[in-house]
Amino acid sequence: MKKGISILASLAMALSFGVSAVNASVPPVNVNYKIYTNYDGNLITSKNARLIIKNLSASKNSTYTPKTSMSANSHEGIPNGAPTDWKYGPRIENLTRPNGWSAVGLWGQIYLEEGYSYPTNTAVEIRNFKMYGYSEKTKEWKLITHSMPGDVFYKEDFAGDANKTMPSKIKKNTANKSLIVKLDKNTKGYNLHPFSKQINTRNAGLSDVKYVISQMDVRLVKWNKNKVDDRNKAHFVANVGGDWWRNMGDVWQPDWSTNKGIAQGQFRTITKKWKTCYMTTIPVDNYDQIIKETTK
Repeated sequence: MKKGISILASLAMALSFGVSAVNASVPPVNVNYKIYTNYDGNLITSKNARLIIKNLSASKNSTYTPKTSMSANSHEGIPNGAPTDWKYGPRIENLTRPNGWSAVGLWGQIYLEEGYSYPTNTAVEIRNFKMYGYSEKTKEWKLITHSMPGDVFYKEDFAGDANKTMPSKIKKNTANKSLIVKLDKNTKGYNLHPFSKQINTRNAGLSDVKYVISQMDVRLVKWNKNKVDDRNKAHFVANVGGDWWRNMGDVWQPDWSTNKGIAQGQFRTITKKWKTCYMTTIPVDNYDQIIKETTK
């Protein structure tokens, strides 16, 4: 994590969500956003150098910013078999934490891209699985969690909350909190849905958490280093989001009484180079003041 504060370049855009470029019916969400990034593509900084949020873009050549994470009308690639309400574009759900709820959780998704078949020796590596929160009181960002990505597979459409583990398709590196997953014909019909443990926002020093940012780095790697490299034939997509939880230890209920989705960002196509997926809930109306207070 670099220290110091970079010059901020204002990249502002009012977002509007509507029918996607692929003619799918996506429910409109009338929420305006303004996102600021600095010149090297990183997110805003805090006045406290220890809390600087840096390197949200794993590649210096990336043009992907928080703005494009939530502002696009469509994904970079369509997740195969996903529910139609977020299959074709980012989704805003519950930006504000429900009153009295005490926990938050981070999650991501890895899908086969629609219209393509599985490669034989390509896997997806995941790292920097993190969530940040903004304190309304201190006007600072804090790291809520840097988690080891979970290894649970879910039905692509999440029907019935059906899920299972497939240990033979997972390689873990707990030392650097990274995970490699192999999606192939044996995992057909399932996505990898890594998620963190629930985090008590008070224990994280964010009892007054106002906004959150989720992030996850992904890239294509060879599953077996001694076999053919077919990464050029691989087509996978990934995105990241988060949930509010009523209480620590709660489990999902069909009526969504224990957790509620916050939002989920644009699905990114996964390549040989590291790319960062992220989601942010920072609104436009008071963003200028947040920037002013966190960079002075």
